[in-house]
Amino acid sequence: MGVAGGAFLRKLFEEGRGKLPFPLEVRVSNRRAIGMYENFGFRSAGVRPRYYHDNGEDALIMWMD
Repeated sequence: MGVAGGAFLRKLFEEGRGKLPFPLEVRVSNRRAIGMYENFGFRSAGVRPRYYHDNGEDALIMWMD
């Protein structure tokens, strides 16, 4: 996601101010995105087994309250 992803999240938070919680799912193998989400205040809330249909990879569920 990188810089563009961070800008997207900042815009989302700006427009959604006061509308928490924010949930998301991310591939468990996407360590870079998980780190970025954690820097924004998201925390792990569980795993959705075999969430992604293309390869059966699990999704990490993350929330920001």
